[in-house]
Amino acid sequence: MINNESLGSNFIFYRLPRASKAHLIRCNGDDIIISYDIKEIGNKEGYVFAPFKISEEKPLLIFPFKDEETLDLDEELLSDITEILDNTSSSAEKETYISMFNKFHKCISDGKCAKIVLSRKTHITKQHDISPCDLFLTACRICPDMYVSLVSSPLCGTWLTATPEYLADSKNGCLHTASLAGTRQNTVTDEPDVDDCTRDNDSWSGKNIIEQDYVSQYVRERVEQYAKDIIEKGPQTIKAGNVCHLLTDFSYKLKEDVTLGVLLDKLHPTPAVCGIPKDFTYNYILENEHYDREYYSGFQGKISSKEGIHLFVTLRCMKVLDNGYDLFAGGGLVFESDKEYEWLETEAKMQTMKRCIATKKA
Repeated sequence: MINNESLGSNFIFYRLPRASKAHLIRCNGDDIIISYDIKEIGNKEGYVFAPFKISEEKPLLIFPFKDEETLDLDEELLSDITEILDNTSSSAEKETYISMFNKFHKCISDGKCAKIVLSRKTHITKQHDISPCDLFLTACRICPDMYVSLVSSPLCGTWLTATPEYLADSKNGCLHTASLAGTRQNTVTDEPDVDDCTRDNDSWSGKNIIEQDYVSQYVRERVEQYAKDIIEKGPQTIKAGNVCHLLTDFSYKLKEDVTLGVLLDKLHPTPAVCGIPKDFTYNYILENEHYDREYYSGFQGKISSKEGIHLFVTLRCMKVLDNGYDLFAGGGLVFESDKEYEWLETEAKMQTMKRCIATKKA
């Protein structure tokens, strides 16, 4: 069983998709590497936690593997009590979002960009005390197909993530990068083997197909520049909690003179969290979104010479605070986007973290 009191102030839990075991990394704060350059990642091993924008206040962190243990989740995932949680955001939040939608969408209408990601943050006041470890275990149970993590340090705060998007994941001697975009509601979530995501890809709207194609084109161009033996598969429909996405998988090997850090520097942030063209949309988001994304829409995961590379985009996440939780969600806007649909998409994406908050151990 997890002993919350023995974790210390710097620790990480993570579980790979569909894995039956989780991993716990603990370290001293003085051992954490603080970096301001993604390209340095290729020269170091550890658990990487990177923000959307690297800054002095929000640096890239690399946690060393000095104290790591494996946990059998079958022994940890107990029965739960689910409480009723208000699933609707305030009308003021929606009005702010609609105003921002109109502003961001004008960039597309004016021809300044083809796609741009608009995100939002909402705060939920803590109703009862749930330990971060129990939040992690709940996320593992309700999100079996996602990468789940809990990262905690005074340097970044405490973050729970359950994400379907891999940025660089090594399998069978190759790296894999996901082009993930397009969202629709999964109408059946209680039965794990029956869900709305099994419908044919032809049922996706033109807007979602266009959005996914923009992301695939971006990933394709970067991978072709720095990699070889490239295999592209997709798009296919995948399930991610209570929503479905379109995903195209890129499998490849890095060229001999290319480091992982160089590739990541060119990939991040992908159009799945930023937009096209990258430089314009990145700067526009930083100047106009009116809040700091912090580590939301950054990336995280393990880099090990023995166990491989497992880096994922930090989506479906929340920051755990003393008085509650900050939840984050966003969606890609293209010319065909509808403001009401996009608002409901952010609401749907927040449900994963809301389910974790509303569930406590019996």
